Amino acid sequence: MTQSRHPVDDVSMAALLRHARLPYAIAMRTALEAAGFDDIPKNGLYVIGGLARQSDAHPLSRLIEELRLSKQASGQLVDTLVTRGYLNREVDQEDRRRLTIGLTERGRAAAKVLAAAGATVDGELLSRIGPNDLASARHALFVLVDIGRKLMPQDANHPHTSHTGHIMEIADTRKALHVRNSDLTESRFSQAKLPKSRFDDVNMQATTFTNINLRDAHFDDVNLTNAAITDANLSGMTINGLLVTDLLRAYRSRSSAVLYAKNLAKLQAFYQGMLLLSVEHAEPDHAVLASPVARLTIIQIPESIATSIHIADPPQRRTETSIKLVFEVASIAAARVTALGLGGELDPPEREWTCRSVRLCDGHDPEGNVLQFRQPAMA
Repeated sequence: MTQSRHPVDDVSMAALLRHARLPYAIAMRTALEAAGFDDIPKNGLYVIGGLARQSDAHPLSRLIEELRLSKQASGQLVDTLVTRGYLNREVDQEDRRRLTIGLTERGRAAAKVLAAAGATVDGELLSRIGPNDLASARHALFVLVDIGRKLMPQDANHPHTSHTGHIMEIADTRKALHVRNSDLTESRFSQAKLPKSRFDDVNMQATTFTNINLRDAHFDDVNLTNAAITDANLSGMTINGLLVTDLLRAYRSRSSAVLYAKNLAKLQAFYQGMLLLSVEHAEPDHAVLASPVARLTIIQIPESIATSIHIADPPQRRTETSIKLVFEVASIAAARVTALGLGGELDPPEREWTCRSVRLCDGHDPEGNVLQFRQPAMA
């Protein structure tokens, strides 16, 4: 007797997996909207749910890696979750060069809604197929995940290479490389000709380049912190679309400013979050934040003086000053939202103005220091 086929037998596994996600997505989005959490961006559910279950073995960086987002996209996702009140970003008190990110009260509330909605779908599935079939389904999905990991290319010269925690040693090479989604910390490149190579979303912290030709090479979303480049041809090389020769010229002539703070940690978090500055140096009494074109030093006011300084809540703008710090941002509208989340404020949109093709808006930081933000008019 021939066994009858079930209609599902003619559907590919890939199609089944795609459609199997829908019950969870619909249930979670519906529950979140009903609870007032209707502004979570794409991939935000995964980050919020993952952080709610977070342990030391599963930090935010691991969640971002699992989403396979570029450094730029992951940064935008975190920024959006911060500005919408789901995540907070604070200076790590043990290592003030780092920012710690965690769920806010709103984020934890959204995570509880997510968990409850997922449990509802789990319960319905269990009632239909029983515990044995459910256990088999979980095992099959786990095996598929493992297959996916093993299918990731590991050849450094593969045109679309992906690496994790692998130190590369490239010497006497004369061909272009295309490396992406990789961790090449402390790798070494020497005596190599790599014109027109591409490095996309790669961690190259503490990597060394010696006697190397990087003419017309492109580095996008690459971490080059503490990297060293000596005896190199950098003609036409770009980092995030900017010519390295222009960046070097700007770096040598970059402007600096010094700001005194009653609350060093709070001001550091504000300027790091607003301007995406990196920490060049940090001590208990000061922090140096930097970009390729500017440096900002924030110094803690001595306690004997700081106790006599009153900062209102919310802070009052210090308008009676002859100095105003000016910073360029990609979007004044986005900066306005970010500032509120970090204790500062920008003037409302109706008080913006345009001068010489630049959009301008005044504001202040968490201690009332007057600031101005510039946005190219066409941005």
